Amino acid sequence: MLNIERKKPLKTIREAFEVIRRITTEERITHQGDIFRVDGAGFSFKAEAVPIFIGAQGLKMARLAGEIGDGILINTAHPSNFEKVLKQVELGVSSSNKDMNSLEIAVFAPLSISNDERKALTVAKPIVARIVAGCSNKILKAHKIKRGDSEKIRGAIIRGDRESAYSSVDSRMLEVFSIYGTPDRCIEKIERLFDLGAKSFIAVIPIESDVVESIRLMKEEILPYFEQK
Repeated sequence: MLNIERKKPLKTIREAFEVIRRITTEERITHQGDIFRVDGAGFSFKAEAVPIFIGAQGLKMARLAGEIGDGILINTAHPSNFEKVLKQVELGVSSSNKDMNSLEIAVFAPLSISNDERKALTVAKPIVARIVAGCSNKILKAHKIKRGDSEKIRGAIIRGDRESAYSSVDSRMLEVFSIYGTPDRCIEKIERLFDLGAKSFIAVIPIESDVVESIRLMKEEILPYFEQK
């Protein structure tokens, strides 16, 4: 969407992780890598080590997150994809002799919640359209979404034809990239992700939604359910 070349993403994240880890635990650092070069950088105050999370959709990035990360942010709403990603996380963890329990596994996905199912679906479409339009070929293929469908949505967004873009979002795209519906339906989908191994869920509330109402439903319907478990 932003026409930014995705150049060596795994190497970029690995080096970025190293620089961030060192700069928050050492006084001054020097790093001469393929992607980043740092010469005597440091903070003017005492820094402490902070947990570093790596966001991932693809399987290779998920494996890297398991290998070096303190946590992973898995961008998916679909249980089958979550399972595939988690297997790669486990491989990454085992390769570094870490304990899976030491890794924070968070899922983040658009959450369109309403007592009106149709309204929730309508609100979910714009954010899913933007996600699909920006997906790489690998991610689209993994989710069985045709590249032509993604390009159609992307082209409509670029032209400013929002109606065409949103109407091109199909049920498969919605199921893969969002959680939408009534509170009970949303709880069911979130709970499935927890059952599969997620430790936390981060809700991305679409800007097209009634944000105050969404937060109210989360507070009164979703949070109490999981607090009781």
